[in-house]
Amino acid sequence: MLGELLVSTRDLFSGAREQMHDRLVLVSLENIQEHLENPFDQIGQDDVSINAEKFVDWLQAGAADQTA
Repeated sequence: MLGELLVSTRDLFSGAREQMHDRLVLVSLENIQEHLENPFDQIGQDDVSINAEKFVDWLQAGAADQTA
């Protein structure tokens, strides 16, 4: 009787541990997806940062070089 109780308790915790592991993996994947979805939102570490004024100046300087 005690052996059956220990086995059922072990099975209960094993199932809970598997669920915790699954949730951890899914949450981790969701966080990665959120960071990769929009590269211009300035939230993730690998986001693209564009300074619009410098970019326009760079474009105008390039156009001026081509006309000269």
